[in-house]
Order: sequence, then C-alpha cells, then structure tokens
Amino acid sequence: MHSGLIPEAVRGGQDPIFALGRIAKERAATGADVVDATLGLLTDDDGRPALVEAAFDALERVSREQAACYTPVAGPPEFLEAVVDDVCPEFAEYARPVATPGASGAIFAAAKVFAGTGGRAIVPNLYWGPYSSIIDSVGGSLRTFNLFRPDFTLDVDALLRAANQEAAERGRAFIVLNFPCNNPTGYSPAAAEWDDMARAVAELGREAPVTVLLDDAYSGYEQPETADQSLAAWTAAVGTMLETATVLVAWTISKNFTQYGARVGALVALHRDGAERERLAGAAGYVCRTTWSNTNHLWMLAATLLLTDPSLAQLAAAQRKRLVEMLRARAAHFASLAAGAGLRHAPYSGGFFTTVATANGSAAAAAMRDEDVFAIPMDTGVRIALCSTPVRQIGRVVAAAARAVSA
Repeated sequence: MHSGLIPEAVRGGQDPIFALGRIAKERAATGADVVDATLGLLTDDDGRPALVEAAFDALERVSREQAACYTPVAGPPEFLEAVVDDVCPEFAEYARPVATPGASGAIFAAAKVFAGTGGRAIVPNLYWGPYSSIIDSVGGSLRTFNLFRPDFTLDVDALLRAANQEAAERGRAFIVLNFPCNNPTGYSPAAAEWDDMARAVAELGREAPVTVLLDDAYSGYEQPETADQSLAAWTAAVGTMLETATVLVAWTISKNFTQYGARVGALVALHRDGAERERLAGAAGYVCRTTWSNTNHLWMLAATLLLTDPSLAQLAAAQRKRLVEMLRARAAHFASLAAGAGLRHAPYSGGFFTTVATANGSAAAAAMRDEDVFAIPMDTGVRIALCSTPVRQIGRVVAAAARAVSA
C-alpha cells in the first residue's frame, strides 16, 4: 500500500522516555524484579502517585457551567494575572502571558516564534529529551553547549561561546535553560553563576536579538535551605537580561501541583519595550489559536484558586513541602551510596532527577537494563528518576550504575 503521508511527517514511534517505561512495565508483568527509574512522575515509597491533594479541593470549587464554556484563547485574565504573580511579580509591568497545554506547550510556542523553520535553540548537552523533538517539529534544530566543567560548576563560557556563534551565523540567539532544579541533573546555578549568565546575555543582546526561555517546571522543588537564595538570584538575573533581551518563562501545574494530566501551563513573555510586548503577545496568541485553540478551562480555573485563595495556597505549599522532604531523603541516600561506589554526579539542589556521569550514557543505560534497572540514557550520563524510585531501591540503582559505568 502507498502512504499518503508527506515525507517530512514520517517519524519514529513513541517518545523514548515513555517507551523505556513501557518496556519496564512489560518486564515487570512477566514477574521480573524491575526498578523503573525512567518517568518523571512523583510517587511514594509504595509506588502510588504522591499528590498535592489541595489541587482536587480547588477542582471541587469550580463552577461546572463556567468550566464547560470557552475561554479566551490566551487564557482567562484572572489565571494569567495569577501566573505572573506566581512567576515574576517584580516584572509584572513587562509581562505578556498566554495559557498553554503544560510547559511543553509553552516550549513549543516559544520554539515556533523564536526559532521556526531553519532556526536553532541553544541548550546544554544534558537536556530534557523532548526539547529535540519539539524544535524539530517546528523545522528547527539544537545547538548544544557543555553544561558542566569537570568540577560540576556551570560552564558559562561554553554557553557564551555557543550564543556568540549562533548570533554570528544567524543574527540572533534563542537559548533554553531549565533552571532551577535542572532536568536531568537536579542542579541549580549558584548566585554568581546566574549573574555571569545574565551579564553574558545582556552583553550579547547589545549586538543581536537574544531570547532566553527559562523552563521553570521544577522550581517548587528547590531544597528549602537554598530556595530563597535561588529565587533571589533568578530574579536578579532576569532583571539583568531584560536590559537588552527578551525573557520567556515556561510555567506549569504539572509538577508544582502534581497535575501532569491536566495539561495546563503558561508562557510568560517579558520585554521592556511596550511595542515589542504587543508583538510578542500577538505572535504567541496566534500559535495558541492555530495549534490547540483553548487550554483546559476547568484546570485553569482550579489553578487560579490554588494561586489566589490563601487557604488553598497554604495547604498546597504544606503538602508540597512533604514531597520536597521525600525527594531530599532519596537524594541524600543516593549521594551517600554513590560516593561510596565512586559514581560522579552533579550536586543535587532539587527537582525530580539526578544524572550519573559517564562517557557513554547509552551503553551504561543498556547495561543497567540487563539487570532490570531502567534509567534514561543521556549524552554524557544516565538520568535517574529519584521521583519514582523508592528509598529501598536506590541501593540497587547505585550498584547497577557503578557496574555499568566501570564496564
């Protein structure tokens, strides 16, 4: 039979992360003793989804009649205002937000209008895999830079070189940074590193158009002892970058409110020039209307309550704090065992993941699968989903990783 597909529409099958998770489940169904450290879903030590239950309290308060109706393409004004107040209240006057289906939708919209056909996104060499397929879907590609120096400090010079090269070749630069609580490493830049990045962006922005997308998906899982300093450094960096650049923030309820299936997020565009802000809003709104039209109204209404109702916001924060503590315990146990096994990994600041460093992530992940320990291969490492790995299984993960890395 002949195919009616146009050639550029022909793609591979399932997303690699979900595909490995499916294989792990199939192995477990045969009776194999499987450790599945693939998917970014937060579960308790019994394997049940660990939830911010306040989200369902908010859902019960939403009017059925209101939820069933269309919403403005950009999203309800109250929702958008609440998101800006949650993400960057200091820069509200410069903000133009639009609602998106999760942070993935925000990243897609940004890629569509800042890269597009023939364009490129600059990302670290350790990045969330779907960045590649999202940029490919709009006709673009990735340029990577080395994320870490040998001592696991941020290689800001590598970022600057990549951005300068992109600006020289294409007359513009589009940079995607998943900080704080980077997926896949759990790393958050120190204040000085944020400052260095921001100054580099501002300097380059004087020579060419520069856009920085900050993927903020895991910000609610920063370790409490560093959360305030990290937020202050993030905020100062945004202010510096806005001197010359466009700053975008991808926001979502998937992680902070554990509502992965709700598919509600936002893209917040920041710019100091009013005319450019209107152009940004128009471009993003057009992507929304012509791609998904409206985002999930029911969950946008619930998210608005979670962000604006003091009792719900406090309850959600308290419930999330318990999840952060659970992740902290897993990360600390992993770090202790990894040190004893001679494994190298970036310091964990928060989020759902850590990554074991190795020269050949694909080979190491394959060797771990031979022991029924499933993890995600990266360019120079293997990503371990601490979010879905019970404490009792971490020793097995570390042992399998140590054998795989030394093989």
